[in-house]
Amino acid sequence: MSCPVLSGRCASISIWKTNDMKSGNLIVFDMDGVIVDVSGSYCEVLQKTAALFFRDARHADLLPDPLFERSDLAQIKHGGGWNNDWDLTHRVISLLLSRVDVPAIPDDMSWDIYRQVIADSDVTQLGHYLRETGTPLFHLHQHHQNGAHPFADRCYQNDIGAGNIIRQMFQEMYLGRELFETIYKTPARTCTGPGYIFQEDLLLPAPFIQKLAEENTLCIATGRPFTEAFFTLNRFGIHNFFSRMATLDDCLMAENWLAETESRQVSLSKPHPYMLNAIAADMGSLSSSRFYIGDMPDDMEAALRSDYAYTAVGCLLSAPGSDTLKQKLVDAGAHSVIESLQELESLIR
Repeated sequence: MSCPVLSGRCASISIWKTNDMKSGNLIVFDMDGVIVDVSGSYCEVLQKTAALFFRDARHADLLPDPLFERSDLAQIKHGGGWNNDWDLTHRVISLLLSRVDVPAIPDDMSWDIYRQVIADSDVTQLGHYLRETGTPLFHLHQHHQNGAHPFADRCYQNDIGAGNIIRQMFQEMYLGRELFETIYKTPARTCTGPGYIFQEDLLLPAPFIQKLAEENTLCIATGRPFTEAFFTLNRFGIHNFFSRMATLDDCLMAENWLAETESRQVSLSKPHPYMLNAIAADMGSLSSSRFYIGDMPDDMEAALRSDYAYTAVGCLLSAPGSDTLKQKLVDAGAHSVIESLQELESLIR
């Protein structure tokens, strides 16, 4: 049986019908690094989750603070293939564990087992490596193409509340205790205060988005779960300017459908064009042109691979003047790269 979700025809995308469909452009935005500045949230949380993971290891006092520089992490993320920050956190911890003396790892994983294993792990070698090596993360990334580590893998199985230590650490720190427990209905284990999600700010001012929405149809294709994406849009009072939103939840739903009906395992997250195909199919043919605006090479690849002729627009609002990232976006197929609101406005006229 063929899979209609791959072309978006049976997509169950996250939808609220707040705007009438317009005959202007269809403009689909990535969220993080385009609409929302996440430099003080996701980037910070990834660093701190890795540090928290190793906090109770033997000789943890030898580890630098921070464990690694954000510029080091950016070299991995900007290389493409790491659109999901949970997966990237797992990758980073796996790489760091390659320099750690880890004892035997039980088959099962729980918070008690994790704490026992990490308490018996010696991070002396890792501490020296991080202090003495330039761009240590990127160096490890280049020399460990597989990058797997059995302890990290065991701590990244199942879901939050069911043994996924890494994802739960990340989400608790990002959401904060109150919001985490409200969303996941499970007690927080590592975080007691507010989350880094509240440190986010808009890159695109609300009046600018409203102006775009008056003559164009605006949508979102994001790797965030729906609850987090809507919470942020609602917090800034801009959710009514967007007609459609495709999220990580939609990708996972379609992936599960494929696995159950066709026994196929496939990732539909970016750089796969699934979300862009689903939005364009749902919006019909009213739009004169389609644009996808993102800040990562994966976004450009998704636009180019779509069945619906999107113009791929690289966005450097969160990293103005970054020649390295600009070149990576161009290499990934960006039709243009914008660094200001004026450039964006001129492009879509």
